[in-house]
Order: sequence, then C-alpha cells, then structure tokens
Amino acid sequence: MEDNDSSPAASDEYNLNHGDFSREITTGHSQWRSSQVDSVLASFEEAKKVMSAQAIHEIHNYLKSGRWIHDALTASRHPAYKTMKGHSGGNSKGKLLFYYPYFFVLQAIFPPSDPLSIVCEDMSRYWGLRVNVHDPFYPRLQDSKREMDLIMGKIPHLRTQVERPSLNQSSNTVFTPTHDGNSEMEDQEGSIQVVTDIARASQPVPTSASDTLRNYDEELANFRSENDSERSLRGVQDKTKEIRDHVVKAEEQVLESQVHATMARENAAKAEQHSSMAHEYAKAAIRLADALIESLNNTAERPAILVPDEERPNKRVREN
Repeated sequence: MEDNDSSPAASDEYNLNHGDFSREITTGHSQWRSSQVDSVLASFEEAKKVMSAQAIHEIHNYLKSGRWIHDALTASRHPAYKTMKGHSGGNSKGKLLFYYPYFFVLQAIFPPSDPLSIVCEDMSRYWGLRVNVHDPFYPRLQDSKREMDLIMGKIPHLRTQVERPSLNQSSNTVFTPTHDGNSEMEDQEGSIQVVTDIARASQPVPTSASDTLRNYDEELANFRSENDSERSLRGVQDKTKEIRDHVVKAEEQVLESQVHATMARENAAKAEQHSSMAHEYAKAAIRLADALIESLNNTAERPAILVPDEERPNKRVREN
C-alpha cells in the first residue's frame, strides 16, 4: 500500500478556462454548452483543493479533450451516462465503465434526478464510500495505487446480489431407495448427500417404486411452486422497473420543457429589446423627415430678390 501524501494539485499547473473550449461551444447549442463549461470548471476548481495531484491530472486530461461538452439536456442522454451504464451512444474511447471523470462531469452539469441517483448508487458500491446525489464527490484515499485504480475504473465491480438456486440447478437431485430402509437425496455429482430417515415405528418403509415416484412428484411440485413465486416476484420487479423508467422519462421531459421555456423567455426578451430599438430608430427617422420637410418649406416661402428699376441697364443707351 502506497500512502497518498501528495498535496492538492497546483491551480496553475492544471489551469483551464472558458476560452479553451470555444470550438466545442460553437459547434452546438452554444448557450447550453457554455453553461456546461462554466459548471464543470467551477467544480474542477473545488476538486483541486481536496483531490490528489494524480487524480487531478487524470481529470484535467479528460476535460481538455472537450468530449464531455454535448447538447444533451438530461443526464441519461449524455454520452458519459450511456458509457457508465453500458449503453450504446457513449464516447468511452477505451475507458472503463467506472472511469471517474465521467461521473465528475455528470454531477457537475446536471441537477439531481433519478438517473443521476442511480449512477451515485453504482459509484457508492464501487468505491465503498457514500456518494450523495446532492453533494459533489471528490474522493481521496490513503492508498494512492488503489485510488488510481478506482479513478481509472480498473477494479472489477462486484455484484452484491445473491441469486437463489433455480429449478434447473435443483433438478440434478434424484431420490434413490437404499437397502437399510432410508431414502437418500443424492447429488448426481456426488458432492453433497442429504439423508432423511423415514423409518419410524408408526410408518412402514416405502419400498415400492410408486412411493419413490410419489415423493419425487411432491418435491417437484414444491420446486414448481417456488418457481412460480420467483416468476411472480420477477414480474413485480419488471413492472416496478417499467414504472420507474416511465418516471425517469417524465422527469426528463419536464426538465427539457423547463430548458425550452427558459430559452423561449430569453428569446422573447431579446425580441422585445429589438422591437424597442426599432421603435426608437423609427421615431428618429420621423424627426429627421420632419426637419427636412420644414427646411424645404422655409426655402419655398422665402421672397425672391427684386432689382430696382433705376439699377436696371438701359437698353437704348447700350444701343447708342
């Protein structure tokens, strides 16, 4: 185990600013993408204060690629989420499902929601730490090697559920009568034997094949009953998952509607501003036109200059 003694990463060494992503911002919904960049960079600055230099180095490498900037309005539609859940449409570029920077950008960009809560639960089990959908998760471990393995998503994600044996697993069990009057339930592989003593004074020892077959039928009926219960439970679980999926989609539609409503309000405000400016320009044009008309009228009303008779040259004198 290697101690993680390194101090938090220096801000200047891994500095990123809004201008570094101008190309990615302008290739889609610029207003929404710009907001994403602001949120992620703010979270990155907070992470620098507490996370190790090696972790910050990896996050920095991922962020500067710009692949996380996307037009998706909800977490479940973002490529990072799709990659973490193993869905198509992700942009993993060879990274593993639990690669920490995926989660980092999702939590920085999107508000709490069911899809984000599901990812938080996955990360809680993976890291063995409590991950809250409402609080940023900036992990740091004493063991630096294990920390980086977790950051890179290299540690296998262990299943926490224990599956019940199915009918197929139990069907390897057979019942055989024995010479001493007992009935054995024997595994075909010979690894486990369960012997049930049914030789009692009040009951005869079943020796016929029909008794053995009847016991087998009873056990098979029990297995089928358990299997029916399992199918019913799976049906309830499937229905619950279906309902939850509908709730998630409804939440996504509400969030998307809110984003569109916000954009509509902003566009309406801009339209009103442009209308006001156009009105001012129209009034200015009217004032200029009035001034021009008034100037022309004044020119037309001005009296002509008359020359007195005595100043006029005498034609007769000129002829002489």
